[in-house]
Amino acid sequence: FTPDILRSRSAAPMAGARYLEQVSLEDVAATSLVNVWLGESEEDGGLQQERLALRADGTFYHRVCHSIESVGAATECSGRWAVHKVRYLGADLQADGDRELVFTKASAAEAADDRSNTLIAERLVVCGQNPAVNGFVGASCRLYPEQRNAAAAARTISSGAEGGANLSGEMDEAGSDASVEEVTEEDVTLL
Repeated sequence: FTPDILRSRSAAPMAGARYLEQVSLEDVAATSLVNVWLGESEEDGGLQQERLALRADGTFYHRVCHSIESVGAATECSGRWAVHKVRYLGADLQADGDRELVFTKASAAEAADDRSNTLIAERLVVCGQNPAVNGFVGASCRLYPEQRNAAAAARTISSGAEGGANLSGEMDEAGSDASVEEVTEEDVTLL
């Protein structure tokens, strides 16, 4: 073998070296993803917004909105979600790495309303161990926890005001943490 051949073989993983290991919704790989995830991106003069609610009971709600100038359209779906740990054969067999979310359509009995039951995405990959900080790529943009977005907005609004929360998340003069907003079960249900 020449060094070029060795390099090309080592750069590409072996066929079948990647596999998925499904985990229960009680596993930390799943519980750490139970949240409302939001994202927004501007592209070609249009705005795309995405909302993905992953609930502890294994159900989800997904909505993507596209708007260009004053015209907008939305797609939404609901159903069940599962988590798989992405594994690779070899030395890192037990290493925690990426996770793959798998979505299935809601059955007619589960569908509570007239939402479209065409899935926006069948699978999404959550890279890394800390998606609450780094986010992950959704169907149309990078998604972050709703609490993070609310906290960032609170810090931006109050950064110029005296006694407001600073970027380190310290308490204001009244002793309340203005940078944290809790999402209740009702918020998730009312999507």
